Amino acid sequence: MSGIELKNIYKDYVPGIHAVTNLNLVIEDGEFVVLVGPSGCGKSTTLRMIAGLEDITAGEVMIGGQVVNNIHPKDRNIAMVFQNYALYPHMTVAENMGFGLKMKKVDHGDVNSRVKETAKSIGLEEYLDRLPKELSGGQRQRVALGRAIARQPKVFLMDEPLSNLDAKLRGQTRAEIIELTRDLGITTIYVTHDQVEAMTMADRIVIMDKGFIQQVGSPRDLYLEPVNKFVAGFMGSPAMNFIDVKVTSEGLERDNLSMKVPQTMLDDLVAKDYLNKTVTLGIRPEHFHLARKAPKALQGFACRAPIKLAEMLGSETLVHFDLIGQAMVAKLFTMEPFERYQEESFVLDFEHIHFFDHDTEQRIPIQRLDPAFSIEEEG
Repeated sequence: MSGIELKNIYKDYVPGIHAVTNLNLVIEDGEFVVLVGPSGCGKSTTLRMIAGLEDITAGEVMIGGQVVNNIHPKDRNIAMVFQNYALYPHMTVAENMGFGLKMKKVDHGDVNSRVKETAKSIGLEEYLDRLPKELSGGQRQRVALGRAIARQPKVFLMDEPLSNLDAKLRGQTRAEIIELTRDLGITTIYVTHDQVEAMTMADRIVIMDKGFIQQVGSPRDLYLEPVNKFVAGFMGSPAMNFIDVKVTSEGLERDNLSMKVPQTMLDDLVAKDYLNKTVTLGIRPEHFHLARKAPKALQGFACRAPIKLAEMLGSETLVHFDLIGQAMVAKLFTMEPFERYQEESFVLDFEHIHFFDHDTEQRIPIQRLDPAFSIEEEG
């Protein structure tokens, strides 16, 4: 068993100022968990505490059911992959991959066989005699992965291992890491600031901010049911659009904009005591549609605005416009050309809309569907 449990973890670099605050997390045996969040959120610090590279101010780290707080990093049976590869430049690929085993005084024959077996699994067989300087960035990262795999650890810890690679190579190496870890079945904790990596790689995602866990769940759950405005804005590219609106008995209002919403949704907001109060409306870019192309059955609200910028990305186009002075981005699945200042009507798909408490920024659970609701355009 190589599950990990973090109990009431605190980390203070300065007394009384928490870099990580009361962190509790259970990671199952063989699970691939991604810690994600902005710089300074505490994700790398958490990883380093699990590795034993940072002292824990308070709490317990358990690996395989054993408390490891006072166990030296080399005795925790973990393998860490760093952002900068950390390869020895004077050693060949084979020597780099076998170095950890050599330090553990594994028999020379076993070291060679493990290195060759690992090199075959990650496509480095023909590079074993080369030095790191003779390899590409992606190949160097595979050597670092191979060194970790050859050790046959209980746990993989990966600290932003792809951030030095270009976009194409990052995608390729990401797929290789996913395949390898799934095949090996080794518990993996992966740290990144890139929410795309988190969404595509994780069994579960742990979103952190300012030392606190904000939400833990599957990529799908975090995307569809964010617990608060921070999670909603962090997950997804481009980010979710937000606009503050007032709840009235007729719908939503802001300045001279009146927005009708499904009655069930409005009743829900009123029942939760938001009548005549300001809430934050959130809608993802892909849930805007061109009104002239939207299906008749689509539930939503249409607003008219001039286009500020259109970014054609192939099969989709990002269209930037303003809604009552608030910048918005719509992701439209079209290759249609758009001109600057071209007037268009955009439909909000209320089946996928979110509301957040203006003060606490927590998501307000609401009923989304109302079969009687129809599109109305407002200028």
